[in-house]
Amino acid sequence: MLAYAVHTLRAYRAYARYLNDNFSDTEQLRFRWLRNVLMAVVVGTGVTLVFGLINFFVVPLNYVQNWYDYLFTGLLIYYLSISGLLTGYRLAALRFQPAPAAEVSSVILPSRVEAAEAPSTVAPAADERPVAATVPNLPEVPVSSAAAAATVPLVVDVPVQVPAEPAPAEPDAELARWTARLLAHMQAARPYLEPELTLGELAAQLRTNTSWLSRVINSGCGQNFNDFVNEYRVREAERRLRDPQFRHYTLLAVALEAGFNSKSTFNRVFKKLRGQTPSEAARQL
Repeated sequence: MLAYAVHTLRAYRAYARYLNDNFSDTEQLRFRWLRNVLMAVVVGTGVTLVFGLINFFVVPLNYVQNWYDYLFTGLLIYYLSISGLLTGYRLAALRFQPAPAAEVSSVILPSRVEAAEAPSTVAPAADERPVAATVPNLPEVPVSSAAAAATVPLVVDVPVQVPAEPAPAEPDAELARWTARLLAHMQAARPYLEPELTLGELAAQLRTNTSWLSRVINSGCGQNFNDFVNEYRVREAERRLRDPQFRHYTLLAVALEAGFNSKSTFNRVFKKLRGQTPSEAARQL
């Protein structure tokens, strides 16, 4: 059970990183109840084990004394059932698969996609006919077998050593160019106002692949996708809180206008990025 708990915790952490790298709103997808379920299963197994040890090694327990074990097990089953019913419908939209430990991720530069798909040009093979066949009326000279073995051939196929292509340097210029392009797109199109924005949708807007866009956000901006998008949403919320035109808006209205899905998400993200709640920030503005 302990090994199962550790393995599940590692998988959950990998899943949390997957959410932060691919979704801008993870509140309904994070499945925080999974940790509670894991703890409940571990505690329930521990309680059953304690009752079993007492029953076999200390004193036999009757039905009344075992009733508490049955009660706890029943409550655990009900909790698991309700949690599954409330969250199971969200699983169909996810495509998360834990990657093997030995798997190495690769990033494909957009500028190299067309080059990789272009057909390579193969040089025509050299004429492999004997020399005598190419020169007309060449007299044949009898040669013994020993001399033929010692004779150096007229044409020797020397392998041509093609210099190894140097490893491509770190694409700092390409990374900087795409970082600037991404920031300009975020300012002009404001895709962060879409509450369900995902990494794939943003990559489609920029006409690139998700691997490279994730690299641009992580290395070029120093954030994961979730924090990157939510930073723009928090700035938008702060702008609206400072604008007298939106003074009559409630915090929920400001959150929805800024691209958040709920007030709870707005409060959690604002507290994480600014160190204070939206209501405290509103009083200071």
